[in-house]
Amino acid sequence: MSSINTGNEVEIHPDAQIVSTTDLSGKITYVNDTFCEISGYSRNELIGKTHNILKHPDMPEEVFGDLWKTIKQNKCWRGAVKNRCKNGDFYWVDAFITPLYDNDKVNGYQSVRLSLSNQHKIQAQNVYSKIKYGKKLQTSTSPITKQVLFFLINAISILLTLLISPYFSFLLPALILMLFKKELINAPAWQRKLKEKYNSISIHIFNHDIKNHAEFVIGLKDAQMKAILARTYEASTNVNIEINTVATLSETCKKKIDQENSHLDSISTAIEEMSSSITHVAENCQNTLSTVTNAEYACHHSSELINLTSQNISHLTNEINETSNITEALASEAKLITGILQEIESISEQTVVVN
Repeated sequence: MSSINTGNEVEIHPDAQIVSTTDLSGKITYVNDTFCEISGYSRNELIGKTHNILKHPDMPEEVFGDLWKTIKQNKCWRGAVKNRCKNGDFYWVDAFITPLYDNDKVNGYQSVRLSLSNQHKIQAQNVYSKIKYGKKLQTSTSPITKQVLFFLINAISILLTLLISPYFSFLLPALILMLFKKELINAPAWQRKLKEKYNSISIHIFNHDIKNHAEFVIGLKDAQMKAILARTYEASTNVNIEINTVATLSETCKKKIDQENSHLDSISTAIEEMSSSITHVAENCQNTLSTVTNAEYACHHSSELINLTSQNISHLTNEINETSNITEALASEAKLITGILQEIESISEQTVVVN
Protein backbone atom coordinates (compact mmCIF):
# COMPACT_ATOMS: atom_id res chain seq x y z
CA MET A 1 0.00 0.00 0.00
CA SER A 2 1.33 3.41 -1.03
CA SER A 3 2.01 5.98 1.72
CA ILE A 4 2.54 8.87 -0.71
CA ASN A 5 -0.08 11.61 -1.03
CA THR A 6 0.45 13.87 -4.03
CA GLY A 7 -2.87 15.70 -3.68
CA ASN A 8 -3.53 15.21 -7.40
CA GLU A 9 -7.01 14.02 -8.29
CA VAL A 10 -7.56 11.56 -11.11
CA GLU A 11 -10.80 12.39 -12.88
CA ILE A 12 -12.92 9.34 -13.64
CA HIS A 13 -14.56 9.34 -17.06
CA PRO A 14 -18.38 9.25 -16.81
CA ASP A 15 -18.46 6.03 -18.86
CA ALA A 16 -15.66 4.33 -16.91
CA GLN A 17 -16.61 1.18 -15.02
CA ILE A 18 -14.24 -0.11 -12.35
CA VAL A 19 -15.14 -3.73 -11.59
CA SER A 20 -13.68 -6.14 -9.06
CA THR A 21 -14.69 -9.21 -7.07
CA THR A 22 -13.48 -10.53 -3.72
CA ASP A 23 -13.87 -13.63 -1.61
CA LEU A 24 -15.76 -13.58 1.69
CA SER A 25 -12.70 -12.25 3.53
CA GLY A 26 -12.32 -9.32 1.14
CA LYS A 27 -9.33 -10.61 -0.83
CA ILE A 28 -9.44 -9.55 -4.46
CA THR A 29 -10.13 -12.36 -6.92
CA TYR A 30 -10.74 -10.34 -10.10
CA VAL A 31 -10.14 -6.82 -11.46
CA ASN A 32 -10.86 -5.40 -14.89
CA ASP A 33 -8.46 -3.39 -17.05
CA THR A 34 -10.01 -0.05 -16.01
CA PHE A 35 -9.27 -0.85 -12.36
CA CYS A 36 -5.58 -1.37 -13.16
CA GLU A 37 -5.34 1.68 -15.42
CA ILE A 38 -6.80 4.08 -12.85
CA SER A 39 -5.18 2.66 -9.70
CA GLY A 40 -1.77 2.18 -11.30
CA TYR A 41 -1.47 -1.36 -9.92
CA SER A 42 -1.02 -4.48 -12.03
CA ARG A 43 -3.25 -7.53 -11.67
CA ASN A 44 -0.45 -9.46 -9.98
CA GLU A 45 -0.16 -6.68 -7.38
CA LEU A 46 -3.91 -6.67 -6.69
CA ILE A 47 -5.01 -10.32 -6.83
CA GLY A 48 -4.97 -11.83 -3.35
CA LYS A 49 -4.79 -8.42 -1.64
CA THR A 50 -7.64 -6.56 0.08
CA HIS A 51 -8.97 -3.17 -0.99
CA ASN A 52 -6.94 -1.67 1.87
CA ILE A 53 -4.17 -1.38 -0.71
CA LEU A 54 -6.22 1.53 -2.12
CA LYS A 55 -7.34 3.03 1.19
CA HIS A 56 -6.93 6.81 1.48
CA PRO A 57 -6.26 8.29 4.94
CA ASP A 58 -9.20 10.70 4.52
CA MET A 59 -11.64 7.76 4.62
CA PRO A 60 -13.12 7.19 8.13
CA GLU A 61 -13.11 3.67 9.53
CA GLU A 62 -16.82 4.07 10.29
CA VAL A 63 -17.58 4.03 6.56
CA PHE A 64 -15.91 0.64 6.08
CA GLY A 65 -17.58 -0.60 9.26
CA ASP A 66 -20.93 0.40 7.77
CA LEU A 67 -19.95 -1.36 4.53
CA TRP A 68 -19.07 -4.69 6.16
CA LYS A 69 -22.05 -4.56 8.50
CA THR A 70 -24.35 -4.17 5.50
CA ILE A 71 -22.88 -6.78 3.15
CA LYS A 72 -22.50 -9.34 5.96
CA GLN A 73 -26.31 -9.16 6.18
CA ASN A 74 -26.39 -10.06 2.46
CA LYS A 75 -27.55 -6.56 1.56
CA CYS A 76 -26.28 -4.16 -1.09
CA TRP A 77 -24.16 -1.18 -0.04
CA ARG A 78 -23.64 2.13 -1.77
CA GLY A 79 -21.12 4.75 -0.75
CA ALA A 80 -18.78 7.51 -1.84
CA VAL A 81 -15.19 6.25 -1.59
CA LYS A 82 -11.91 8.11 -1.93
CA ASN A 83 -9.12 5.80 -3.11
CA ARG A 84 -5.39 6.32 -3.39
CA CYS A 85 -3.43 5.36 -6.52
CA LYS A 86 -0.08 3.60 -6.46
CA ASN A 87 1.73 6.88 -7.24
CA GLY A 88 -0.07 8.80 -4.46
CA ASP A 89 -2.81 10.41 -6.57
CA PHE A 90 -6.44 9.97 -5.50
CA TYR A 91 -9.82 9.46 -7.14
CA TRP A 92 -13.46 9.49 -5.98
CA VAL A 93 -15.93 6.77 -6.94
CA ASP A 94 -19.58 5.99 -6.44
CA ALA A 95 -19.14 2.43 -5.16
CA PHE A 96 -21.82 -0.23 -5.22
CA ILE A 97 -21.11 -3.56 -3.54
CA THR A 98 -23.35 -6.58 -3.68
CA PRO A 99 -23.04 -10.24 -2.59
CA LEU A 100 -22.22 -12.92 -5.16
CA TYR A 101 -24.18 -16.16 -4.95
CA ASP A 102 -23.38 -19.74 -5.87
CA ASN A 103 -26.28 -22.19 -5.42
CA ASP A 104 -28.13 -19.65 -3.24
CA LYS A 105 -25.08 -19.29 -1.01
CA VAL A 106 -22.93 -16.17 -0.76
CA ASN A 107 -19.39 -16.97 -1.93
CA GLY A 108 -17.98 -13.48 -2.43
CA TYR A 109 -18.67 -9.84 -3.20
CA GLN A 110 -18.79 -7.78 -6.37
CA SER A 111 -17.85 -4.11 -6.50
CA VAL A 112 -18.78 -1.79 -9.35
CA ARG A 113 -17.45 1.75 -9.07
CA LEU A 114 -18.57 4.64 -11.27
CA SER A 115 -17.66 8.31 -11.39
CA LEU A 116 -18.93 10.42 -8.47
CA SER A 117 -20.62 13.76 -9.15
CA ASN A 118 -19.01 16.95 -7.83
CA GLN A 119 -22.04 17.57 -5.63
CA HIS A 120 -21.67 14.19 -3.96
CA LYS A 121 -17.89 14.69 -3.63
CA ILE A 122 -18.43 17.91 -1.68
CA GLN A 123 -21.14 16.30 0.44
CA ALA A 124 -18.92 13.26 1.14
CA GLN A 125 -15.97 15.47 2.14
CA ASN A 126 -18.20 17.37 4.60
CA VAL A 127 -19.72 14.20 6.08
CA TYR A 128 -16.38 12.35 6.38
CA SER A 129 -14.72 15.40 7.90
CA LYS A 130 -17.42 15.55 10.59
CA ILE A 131 -17.00 11.83 11.30
CA LYS A 132 -13.19 12.17 11.51
CA TYR A 133 -13.51 14.99 14.02
CA GLY A 134 -16.27 13.31 16.04
CA LYS A 135 -19.04 15.72 15.09
CA LYS A 136 -22.64 14.51 15.17
CA LEU A 137 -24.37 14.09 11.84
CA GLN A 138 -27.67 15.85 11.30
CA THR A 139 -30.61 13.48 11.60
CA SER A 140 -33.40 15.74 10.30
CA THR A 141 -33.64 18.61 7.85
CA SER A 142 -36.19 20.46 9.96
CA PRO A 143 -37.44 20.23 13.55
CA ILE A 144 -41.01 20.62 12.30
CA THR A 145 -42.24 17.33 10.86
CA LYS A 146 -45.45 16.75 8.98
CA GLN A 147 -46.96 15.16 12.07
CA VAL A 148 -46.23 18.24 14.16
CA LEU A 149 -47.56 20.44 11.38
CA PHE A 150 -50.70 18.31 11.22
CA PHE A 151 -51.43 18.67 14.94
CA LEU A 152 -50.68 22.40 14.77
CA ILE A 153 -53.14 22.83 11.90
CA ASN A 154 -55.69 20.75 13.80
CA ALA A 155 -55.33 22.91 16.90
CA ILE A 156 -55.74 26.10 14.89
CA SER A 157 -58.71 24.70 12.98
CA ILE A 158 -60.40 23.57 16.19
CA LEU A 159 -60.03 27.04 17.69
CA LEU A 160 -61.37 28.64 14.53
CA THR A 161 -64.33 26.27 14.22
CA LEU A 162 -65.19 26.71 17.92
CA LEU A 163 -65.40 30.43 17.31
CA ILE A 164 -67.58 29.87 14.24
CA SER A 165 -69.62 26.77 15.12
CA PRO A 166 -68.91 23.93 17.57
CA TYR A 167 -70.56 21.46 15.17
CA PHE A 168 -67.81 21.95 12.62
CA SER A 169 -64.93 21.74 15.13
CA PHE A 170 -63.91 18.25 14.02
CA LEU A 171 -64.84 18.52 10.35
CA LEU A 172 -61.61 20.11 9.13
CA PRO A 173 -59.26 17.73 11.07
CA ALA A 174 -61.21 14.71 9.81
CA LEU A 175 -61.06 16.04 6.27
CA ILE A 176 -57.30 16.64 6.54
CA LEU A 177 -56.78 13.16 8.02
CA MET A 178 -58.71 11.58 5.17
CA LEU A 179 -56.82 13.52 2.52
CA PHE A 180 -53.34 13.03 3.98
CA LYS A 181 -53.64 9.58 5.58
CA LYS A 182 -50.79 8.13 3.48
CA GLU A 183 -48.47 11.03 4.25
CA LEU A 184 -49.35 11.22 7.94
CA ILE A 185 -49.75 7.56 8.91
CA ASN A 186 -48.65 5.10 6.22
CA ALA A 187 -45.61 6.97 4.94
CA PRO A 188 -43.99 7.52 8.38
CA ALA A 189 -44.44 3.83 9.22
CA TRP A 190 -42.89 2.87 5.89
CA GLN A 191 -40.04 5.33 6.45
CA ARG A 192 -39.35 3.76 9.85
CA LYS A 193 -39.10 0.31 8.25
CA LEU A 194 -36.79 1.65 5.56
CA LYS A 195 -34.66 3.37 8.19
CA GLU A 196 -34.25 0.10 10.07
CA LYS A 197 -33.31 -1.72 6.86
CA TYR A 198 -31.23 0.95 5.09
CA ASN A 199 -29.71 3.00 7.89
CA SER A 200 -26.36 3.98 6.38
CA ILE A 201 -23.86 6.82 6.56
CA SER A 202 -24.27 7.14 2.80
CA ILE A 203 -27.76 8.61 3.29
CA HIS A 204 -26.08 11.84 4.38
CA ILE A 205 -24.24 11.95 1.04
CA PHE A 206 -26.75 10.83 -1.58
CA ASN A 207 -30.01 12.16 -0.08
CA HIS A 208 -31.39 15.68 -0.36
CA ASP A 209 -33.62 14.92 2.61
CA ILE A 210 -31.92 12.59 5.05
CA LYS A 211 -35.27 11.90 6.68
CA ASN A 212 -36.50 10.43 3.40
CA HIS A 213 -35.10 6.92 3.33
CA ALA A 214 -37.21 6.14 0.28
CA GLU A 215 -35.03 8.51 -1.71
CA PHE A 216 -31.95 6.55 -0.63
CA VAL A 217 -33.59 3.23 -1.54
CA ILE A 218 -34.51 4.54 -4.99
CA GLY A 219 -30.94 5.76 -5.47
CA LEU A 220 -29.68 2.38 -4.24
CA LYS A 221 -31.84 0.52 -6.74
CA ASP A 222 -30.70 2.88 -9.48
CA ALA A 223 -27.07 2.19 -8.51
CA GLN A 224 -27.85 -1.52 -8.48
CA MET A 225 -29.18 -1.33 -12.04
CA LYS A 226 -26.08 0.58 -13.14
CA ALA A 227 -23.91 -2.04 -11.44
CA ILE A 228 -25.79 -4.86 -13.17
CA LEU A 229 -25.40 -3.12 -16.52
CA ALA A 230 -21.71 -2.49 -15.83
CA ARG A 231 -21.14 -6.11 -14.82
CA THR A 232 -23.11 -7.31 -17.86
CA TYR A 233 -21.02 -5.07 -20.10
CA GLU A 234 -17.85 -6.36 -18.43
CA ALA A 235 -18.97 -9.96 -18.87
CA SER A 236 -19.96 -9.35 -22.50
CA THR A 237 -16.58 -7.70 -23.12
CA ASN A 238 -14.82 -10.73 -21.67
CA VAL A 239 -17.03 -13.01 -23.77
CA ASN A 240 -16.17 -11.00 -26.89
CA ILE A 241 -12.49 -11.29 -26.03
CA GLU A 242 -12.87 -15.04 -25.58
CA ILE A 243 -14.85 -15.28 -28.83
CA ASN A 244 -12.15 -13.35 -30.69
CA THR A 245 -9.52 -15.56 -29.09
CA VAL A 246 -11.42 -18.69 -30.11
CA ALA A 247 -11.89 -17.26 -33.63
CA THR A 248 -8.17 -16.53 -33.87
CA LEU A 249 -7.34 -20.01 -32.61
CA SER A 250 -9.83 -21.51 -35.06
CA GLU A 251 -8.26 -19.62 -37.94
CA THR A 252 -4.81 -20.72 -36.78
CA CYS A 253 -6.04 -24.31 -36.50
CA LYS A 254 -7.55 -24.09 -39.98
CA LYS A 255 -4.21 -22.90 -41.38
CA LYS A 256 -2.43 -25.68 -39.50
CA ILE A 257 -4.93 -28.23 -40.83
CA ASP A 258 -4.42 -26.94 -44.38
CA GLN A 259 -0.67 -27.20 -43.88
CA GLU A 260 -1.06 -30.71 -42.49
CA ASN A 261 -3.27 -31.67 -45.44
CA SER A 262 -0.57 -30.38 -47.78
CA HIS A 263 2.00 -32.35 -45.82
CA LEU A 264 -0.22 -35.42 -45.95
CA ASP A 265 -0.52 -35.06 -49.72
CA SER A 266 3.25 -34.85 -49.95
CA ILE A 267 3.59 -37.83 -47.64
CA SER A 268 1.03 -39.77 -49.70
CA THR A 269 2.98 -39.03 -52.88
CA ALA A 270 6.21 -40.00 -51.17
CA ILE A 271 4.61 -43.21 -49.90
CA GLU A 272 3.45 -44.06 -53.42
CA GLU A 273 6.94 -43.42 -54.76
CA MET A 274 8.38 -45.46 -51.90
CA SER A 275 5.91 -48.26 -52.62
CA SER A 276 6.98 -48.27 -56.27
CA SER A 277 10.63 -48.25 -55.18
CA ILE A 278 9.98 -51.06 -52.73
CA THR A 279 8.30 -53.09 -55.50
CA HIS A 280 11.26 -52.43 -57.75
CA VAL A 281 13.65 -53.31 -54.94
CA ALA A 282 11.62 -56.44 -54.24
CA GLU A 283 11.90 -57.44 -57.88
CA ASN A 284 15.61 -56.72 -57.81
CA CYS A 285 15.89 -58.67 -54.59
CA GLN A 286 14.08 -61.58 -56.21
CA ASN A 287 16.44 -61.41 -59.16
CA THR A 288 19.38 -61.04 -56.82
CA LEU A 289 18.09 -64.01 -54.82
CA SER A 290 17.97 -66.10 -58.00
CA THR A 291 21.43 -64.93 -58.97
CA VAL A 292 22.73 -65.63 -55.49
CA THR A 293 21.06 -69.05 -55.55
CA ASN A 294 22.68 -69.80 -58.89
CA ALA A 295 25.97 -68.46 -57.63
CA GLU A 296 25.59 -70.56 -54.50
CA TYR A 297 24.90 -73.61 -56.64
CA ALA A 298 27.90 -72.80 -58.89
CA CYS A 299 30.05 -72.28 -55.82
CA HIS A 300 28.83 -75.55 -54.36
CA HIS A 301 29.49 -77.32 -57.65
CA SER A 302 32.90 -75.65 -57.93
CA SER A 303 33.63 -76.71 -54.39
CA GLU A 304 32.78 -80.28 -55.27
CA LEU A 305 34.96 -80.06 -58.39
CA ILE A 306 37.78 -78.55 -56.34
CA ASN A 307 37.44 -81.37 -53.80
CA LEU A 308 37.40 -83.93 -56.59
CA THR A 309 40.40 -82.26 -58.23
CA SER A 310 42.13 -82.18 -54.88
CA GLN A 311 41.46 -85.89 -54.48
CA ASN A 312 42.70 -86.59 -58.02
CA ILE A 313 45.81 -84.52 -57.37
CA SER A 314 46.31 -86.44 -54.17
CA HIS A 315 45.95 -89.75 -56.04
CA LEU A 316 48.23 -88.47 -58.78
CA THR A 317 50.75 -87.42 -56.15
CA ASN A 318 50.60 -90.90 -54.67
CA GLU A 319 51.00 -92.45 -58.09
CA ILE A 320 53.93 -90.13 -58.87
CA ASN A 321 55.50 -91.11 -55.59
CA GLU A 322 55.00 -94.77 -56.41
CA THR A 323 56.40 -94.21 -59.92
CA SER A 324 59.38 -92.42 -58.40
CA ASN A 325 59.95 -95.34 -56.09
CA ILE A 326 59.66 -97.77 -59.00
CA THR A 327 62.01 -95.59 -61.04
CA GLU A 328 64.51 -95.56 -58.24
CA ALA A 329 64.17 -99.36 -57.95
CA LEU A 330 64.62 -99.69 -61.71
CA ALA A 331 67.69 -97.45 -61.53
CA SER A 332 69.15 -99.69 -58.85
CA GLU A 333 68.29 -102.75 -60.89
CA ALA A 334 69.79 -101.07 -63.96
CA LYS A 335 72.98 -100.37 -62.08
CA LEU A 336 73.03 -103.96 -60.93
CA ILE A 337 72.47 -105.20 -64.45
CA THR A 338 75.13 -102.82 -65.72
CA GLY A 339 77.57 -104.29 -63.20
CA ILE A 340 76.64 -107.78 -64.24
CA LEU A 341 77.04 -106.90 -67.90
CA GLN A 342 80.43 -105.36 -67.17
CA GLU A 343 81.48 -108.55 -65.39
CA ILE A 344 80.20 -110.61 -68.32
CA GLU A 345 82.06 -108.39 -70.74
CA SER A 346 85.24 -108.78 -68.67
CA ILE A 347 84.85 -112.54 -68.68
CA SER A 348 84.30 -112.47 -72.43
CA GLU A 349 87.44 -110.49 -73.00
CA GLN A 350 89.40 -112.89 -70.84
CA THR A 351 87.97 -115.78 -72.76
CA VAL A 352 89.05 -114.28 -76.04
CA VAL A 353 92.54 -113.79 -74.74
CA VAL A 354 92.76 -117.38 -73.60
CA ASN A 355 91.78 -118.64 -77.01
